[in-house]
Amino acid sequence: MAIQNSNLPPSFVNEVVKIVEDETVVRSNLKSVSDVYSWVEEYGRASDTKWNFRFSRPSGTRLVWWPENILPLNAGRYNYCTKHN
Repeated sequence: MAIQNSNLPPSFVNEVVKIVEDETVVRSNLKSVSDVYSWVEEYGRASDTKWNFRFSRPSGTRLVWWPENILPLNAGRYNYCTKHN
């Protein structure tokens, strides 16, 4: 399941860096954990998906998307949310 450009949140600057099979790399200008929440909320509305957040340390600096979940990665500790259909 690739991310569609039309579903990317328009309130952020998004760049699709690479698409390989079921992996899509998108760079966005997220500057805070609040931006992460907003980005995922907007993406969820546009793609008609729901998300469940669980944070162990809310200071994500990089988002990595897999078909079933999204993981903000940071300093060896995982902050994550899972997608629910």
